[in-house]
Amino acid sequence: MNALPNSKTQWPAAVGGGNIHTPAGVVVTGDLIDNGFTEYKRWLQFEKLFGLHGNGDGKLRYPVFEMRGNHDGANTTDYEQPPSVQGGNFVARGVVARTRTSDEPKTQLQRLRRLKSTIQRRLTSRGPLPPSPATFRLTAISQSGLHYSWDWKNADGDVGAHMVALNLYVGDTCTGCAPYKCFYGPPCAASWEYPEHSRTFLQKDLALYAKDPNTPVFVHQHYGMDGYSNLWYSEEQRIQFHQALVGRATLPLIFVGHTHAAQLYWWNGTHTGARADLTGEALPVANTPSTNKEPTQIFAVELRRDASSGALVVRVALRTGDSWGDIAGNVTLSRGTDSNAVEDNWTSLDAAEVKSAGWHARAHGESLKS
Repeated sequence: MNALPNSKTQWPAAVGGGNIHTPAGVVVTGDLIDNGFTEYKRWLQFEKLFGLHGNGDGKLRYPVFEMRGNHDGANTTDYEQPPSVQGGNFVARGVVARTRTSDEPKTQLQRLRRLKSTIQRRLTSRGPLPPSPATFRLTAISQSGLHYSWDWKNADGDVGAHMVALNLYVGDTCTGCAPYKCFYGPPCAASWEYPEHSRTFLQKDLALYAKDPNTPVFVHQHYGMDGYSNLWYSEEQRIQFHQALVGRATLPLIFVGHTHAAQLYWWNGTHTGARADLTGEALPVANTPSTNKEPTQIFAVELRRDASSGALVVRVALRTGDSWGDIAGNVTLSRGTDSNAVEDNWTSLDAAEVKSAGWHARAHGESLKS
């Protein structure tokens, strides 16, 4: 990651080639460590390795934006215990601490007063250190401090996106039930399954900070929409997530994790696959790979404006170590543009493969239950 950009590495020909620009930051879609109940030292290692600002506080040269996954222990509402005690929520508290300022309100009354204040008074340590470039602006933080959003723009300010980090999955409380009783038992039998009102945060955030329907929106959560991820949260929650995003003039893009397998597919709220095979409004989904592989895998992502049509286009390519992997795709986010101006080659898996994505990931050597 730190080697990008460089004069020898260009985008793969499959997504148009060309130079790679300096990354704005790194987004991690959950499972920051393997066991968030007991491995406190692993969390300290994460902070030391990834850093926060990209200014030498870790090994990465870029700002980091992380969220909690199902491996990361209990949620922020769970009772606090010493890190070594089973049931601790040190990862969730750590994510919150990396987002909030040192003067963050401690009491409910202070929180209510703070909610009435301006965004300028809620600036946090997350993102580049001052003097902050014009490319970054934190926009909102949930009351718990876990969910947050920000804006990224290029240096000229003419291309940018609204980014939302929603942690485990989009939901308010545990409604409905996934197959196999939410995989581990009844809904929210364990505190780490609680979504902490992320759906309400998403709806309010979009209404305030992406109310222009032409604004590109990138939404991040841990669980995907593949057959394996569907065992971990309910169909009702997924449908509500889809409903919160559809109807925008610019197509939203969803980034997920969980399966440890790099995938590109489309999702219409109930089914996944190629866009041509789905009815209704389908949204593009990028399932990010696992950095816990040798060599490390990441998705390189770029939002750009097509020179000929003016359409907003995202390109994604799998980076494996110092070379490109076998997954890459373009997707046009602007509606009503010439569909022939930019080739959309987003789907990396057919419908059958997406439905069995958990087993697809296992074939790559990942242990999905551990």
